[in-house]
Amino acid sequence: MGLVTGAQTNIHFHMSGAQAVAAAIERARNSTIVIGADQDKGVMLIDIDIQEDICSGVAELQDHLRLVIEALNGFDPFADDES
Repeated sequence: MGLVTGAQTNIHFHMSGAQAVAAAIERARNSTIVIGADQDKGVMLIDIDIQEDICSGVAELQDHLRLVIEALNGFDPFADDES
């Protein structure tokens, strides 16, 4: 993974998981991470689907998710980013 010096963060809300996945497919970014989460009797159930050629293992997935968290820190969905 190369050095990241900035991020353009967009959050898209969809009515269903299927619509969210369809939108991700339509955007066709270089990597896609799909996280499904649910709760059952106090247990958090998490399914993570990734492209095999993007994340070779858990360590690389953790690196990708850390970058996502950094990009979301201070994210303002109402900011006017026309630049």
